[in-house]
Amino acid sequence: MASPLTSKQYLFQVNLIYGAQAFVILMFGAVVFIINQSAEPSEGPYANLMIYILVAVIVTSLSAAHFIFGVMVRRIDREIVLKGKLQKYLTALLVRSAVLEFPGLFASVVSLLSGSQIPLIAVLFILVVFFLLRPTTAQIIQDLNLSLQEKGMLENPGNILGE
Repeated sequence: MASPLTSKQYLFQVNLIYGAQAFVILMFGAVVFIINQSAEPSEGPYANLMIYILVAVIVTSLSAAHFIFGVMVRRIDREIVLKGKLQKYLTALLVRSAVLEFPGLFASVVSLLSGSQIPLIAVLFILVVFFLLRPTTAQIIQDLNLSLQEKGMLENPGNILGE
């Protein structure tokens, strides 16, 4: 039998998973930065093309993440218990962060292949987006449009979220 989940535990778990995804982007970008310290930038015909593709991937991923997350959150049934809503919200959050993670990792690959540090700026940009979209109590309440009772349950750190 699983132990009851408190709102504090839920937020900790969600932020741990979310932070781990951001950490992967950061570490891969840092490793590429270190490797590229001794690399000569590529002047080949595909170097500029990869930068343009990277920009397209970033714009597409940001748009897709926003759209997919919005659709998934809107599909959460308002009549189910708070714990059910939060489980579905976690799924939507993971999908959004996975879609956002792709351009950060792709930017590191472009930097590695081109030998240029410039694509790593995109890694920093994606990390800022990750930070701005991090799951907080206020953000969850706003995204799920919770009732006053559900809002009180989520804001109280010791409150059990339901069975």
